Amino acid sequence: MRKGKIRQISEDHFALADRNTDHPHEAVLIGLLFDTIGDGQEFTLEQVEIYTKNESNHEDYNAATAEWNKEVRAEVLAHDFYEKHSGLRWAVGIMSAVFIGLAIVSGIYGLLPWMAVSIALAMLALGFAIGYSPITREGHRVRYEWRSMKTAMEQLPSEQWERLTMDEKQRAYAYLLGSDQKTAERKANAFTAAEPANDVSGFAMNPILMTAVFVSASTTASSSASASGGGMAGTGGGVGGGGGGSGAF
Repeated sequence: MRKGKIRQISEDHFALADRNTDHPHEAVLIGLLFDTIGDGQEFTLEQVEIYTKNESNHEDYNAATAEWNKEVRAEVLAHDFYEKHSGLRWAVGIMSAVFIGLAIVSGIYGLLPWMAVSIALAMLALGFAIGYSPITREGHRVRYEWRSMKTAMEQLPSEQWERLTMDEKQRAYAYLLGSDQKTAERKANAFTAAEPANDVSGFAMNPILMTAVFVSASTTASSSASASGGGMAGTGGGVGGGGGGSGAF
């Protein structure tokens, strides 16, 4: 909506304005909402509910949301918000292999205390090699700015909210609703109260409705996949997980 790729016809009704996207995850989301769920040009939130209540659609829905999550992650990683340190990680990975060798040798000679220590050190080194990825200076700056906005929005007077541009309002909706499902409803209520009743901007999003619909849809589809024993990695967040659906949208 913020980029003008879709138009909001009513509170729960949206139309596609432009298929040309800036990122693959946007194309995946358009494909799911407009082509798979809608009629190719429009979709409603009611259609999302109907589609995900049909268990035969869950596999396709979960596959699409897994692809969406993968592409979102790819965009984040492309901005170099995390340091690579590949040399250090490889060195620690080699140390992990050495500790595994020591554990095997210790076990052969019955040195059980040394074997236990070697196994513990190998696991620690392996975990470090896999997970070590500190945030860069730019990453810290961006995170600080978003967190500062989040804190400021919790106490934002309505007159300041009204002075924000439409782009700023939509960014605020996207970030605050998409970042934490637990507080999404409270934040949505605050947004709704701050938005003037006579607003004629055409931005009539009901964040409570959107968050509820997408979270429910994702939960229903993911629960079905888990129950059948074929849960797909990455679908827990879904298009709605953690409020992500309304946030991305």
